[in-house]
Amino acid sequence: MPRTVKALHLWEAVLKAIQTVVQAAQADRKAFITHLTAKQSDQLKKELTGKRKELDQARKRLAEVDNLIAATFEKLVTGILTDEEFGQLNGRYLAEQETLKAQLPVLKRNLSNSRTNLTTWENFSPLLTGI
Repeated sequence: MPRTVKALHLWEAVLKAIQTVVQAAQADRKAFITHLTAKQSDQLKKELTGKRKELDQARKRLAEVDNLIAATFEKLVTGILTDEEFGQLNGRYLAEQETLKAQLPVLKRNLSNSRTNLTTWENFSPLLTGI
């Protein structure tokens, strides 16, 4: 029985929230649509910023790994690293390098999709405010 009461209270709270939103939309439809379109636009911009940051971080790490690979070769040649140490380090760096190189096209595509979504939304959203 306690679960039924909790479910009923939850149902009532959700219903009240929906009714509040509907009343706000009915009271000032244009303001409501403007609010929703601004919120969606902000969300798409945040998503785009996140995708851009993720791509930049992957590019930066790839450059770092490239430098680490070069440094391991230098340390091998100068005798700072043994062949075994070099093999272990270089193997890890090469694996990470391959992973990053495989991720870059996916990250670029995700960024491009986010840009397209934002552009589409920015072109479409003014039509909503005229409704």
